[in-house]
Amino acid sequence: MCTCNENVKALGISSGILSSYVLLYSGYSKATKSLDMELVKEILFVKKGMKHSVNQMNKVLGLTALTVGGVALIPSEVTNNCQKGLLTIAAGFASVHAVLSSYIFYGFNPKKMILGQGKPQIPAEIPALIFGMAGIYGIITQSFNTSVRTPAAYAALFLSLLHFYFIETPTGLPQDLPCRPYAYTSVVASGSALYSFGFKNLVDYFASFLKF
Repeated sequence: MCTCNENVKALGISSGILSSYVLLYSGYSKATKSLDMELVKEILFVKKGMKHSVNQMNKVLGLTALTVGGVALIPSEVTNNCQKGLLTIAAGFASVHAVLSSYIFYGFNPKKMILGQGKPQIPAEIPALIFGMAGIYGIITQSFNTSVRTPAAYAALFLSLLHFYFIETPTGLPQDLPCRPYAYTSVVASGSALYSFGFKNLVDYFASFLKF
């Protein structure tokens, strides 16, 4: 169970990550390939309408969730006493991201979600949604565990990373991932956590579900 100081530390780390995405991800102009703080102001002060601000913040929340989840699962002296708080916050961000995405892309219409009719330009939309839902479920359930760095937590993080990749890639090829540079921070954080757990361990965990 996290103490007050540990929760404050987890909140500080996650707030820093969230703020960095607002500034360095949302503030990056694809047109000029440089930072433009006017883009941040447009979002925060709703200058281009509520729909634009909500859509952009939803992207930030998704990336923040993946990054905070990765940081929580990287063995480190910095986070060893607050990993549970970090994973709980990641679960919260991921849940809000899921609700907002359900509204933005599917209008809370289950049929559209099942048929993958929210992002027609994404051929792997249905698998991406399955990965995302499984990942969020895993992160939420693991955030209630006393021990955070479990095989199930790493598996949930891996599924969340797959969701991010396939929901954004129109061709399924890495070179066609249309992300602003700072978005790859989430890949580094989650990838580092998965590397620390070990690819073989991850494969063995998923393979265990195939045994009867």
